[in-house]
Amino acid sequence: MRTFLLNKSNILWILIPSIVYLLILFPNSYFRHDDWIIIDEGVRTLHQWSLAFEPTAAHGYVRQPWFFRPFFKLGALSFLEIFGFHYYLWLSVCFGFFMASIYLGAKALTFISSNQASSLWFTTLFATAFQLHLGSLIWIGEGLMNCPQLFLLSLSLYFFCMNRVPASKAQWASLIPFALSLGFKESSLFHLFLLGGLVMGHPFWSRLKLKTRFGLLLPFGLVGLAYLLYRQIYVPTNPSYLLSLHWHNVPKSLLKLSALHLLPFALYLLIVRPKKLTESYRGSQWLIPFILLNTVPFIGHNFFSPGWLMVPGFFFLFCFCSYLPTDGTPIKKVAVSYLLCTLLLIGTALYQSRWFTWKPAQVTFTEEIRNSSTEVETIFLHHCYGDYQLFSRVIGGKHSMESAWHAIHRTQPKIEIDNECISFPKTPKQLHLYWGAPKLLNHPETKEPT
Repeated sequence: MRTFLLNKSNILWILIPSIVYLLILFPNSYFRHDDWIIIDEGVRTLHQWSLAFEPTAAHGYVRQPWFFRPFFKLGALSFLEIFGFHYYLWLSVCFGFFMASIYLGAKALTFISSNQASSLWFTTLFATAFQLHLGSLIWIGEGLMNCPQLFLLSLSLYFFCMNRVPASKAQWASLIPFALSLGFKESSLFHLFLLGGLVMGHPFWSRLKLKTRFGLLLPFGLVGLAYLLYRQIYVPTNPSYLLSLHWHNVPKSLLKLSALHLLPFALYLLIVRPKKLTESYRGSQWLIPFILLNTVPFIGHNFFSPGWLMVPGFFFLFCFCSYLPTDGTPIKKVAVSYLLCTLLLIGTALYQSRWFTWKPAQVTFTEEIRNSSTEVETIFLHHCYGDYQLFSRVIGGKHSMESAWHAIHRTQPKIEIDNECISFPKTPKQLHLYWGAPKLLNHPETKEPT
């Protein structure tokens, strides 16, 4: 059995995301937007445990159809009870899941790949694929579901790659994390098609008898079928995720997904120019259903979440590296080019979103609510110096404000939004906040005479 060693090259490439996230991005991140809806759902679960297993979520003060994600809800409650409002700690735990997943993926490759370099390629490419994991690692609203899901699926893959014998301990060890991952996000169901594609086409399994290969997949198929039947019968459609198949939505989503996922493959072809790529990837056509299933559900929405990219991107890279003819190829040249491209992409995104300017307003919002009396009946947001739509994206809209207050005080005040700039007298039953991007104040901003 080949082993995966943490040599100097592996450690170097793993250090890059560690520095970027732990020292630069995490200290400038704080609770925002959907985070509050998720935290509030965890708080409500504490008082009524059955809510964790209901496919609904509180959107402000109204429960709406959502997804069946019980472990995600319980995770939000656990993080709040353990870490309180220390956002850096929330993100750091998710980062731990992320790093463990890289290790498990690289280790799994040592079981099935013909040479050790596949692990190094995978570690290098995914560790520096910031365009794939940025959206999940700096935003707990995505990270709290995606990072545990990725860890469980990579753990499942690790045990699966150890084994070519049905009904073995490794097979059951692989099945359990797969089943648990379905409680974080329903897209875990696509893992079946990853395992199926590998078993039917990858040389590690393809020489086995067909009966043996079906035996390896059967328990996963039964669990997946049971979950799918439950979801189709009992889980309502989330109205926020209805497809909007306008002519511009489909190509726009497809272009984003393709460009961000195919970047490492394009660089490899451009720099390495391999001569035997077709021969090396013989059998990989069995992975096409997995690739399509991880692409089609995200096409046609009128919004795009960067958090959608991490889990499928991880396994796309795993498949790419598992077939890759890596002997003698210039990994450093490809890796450096890829790192520069990804840093340019995320640098542009962070600059355009003004990411580093928003934390003070987000902290002020949290502290004002935490320090307010439970007697408050009405919260007034006066956006006289700033756009409310910008406030909604940076801090959170009306429903996020309602969720934040309820999560902290367990009461439900009214939210009033206007563009008044005058000072209001402070009363125990009212809280006034003034939005002037990038500032959020508890009093009108004094403008210097010109």
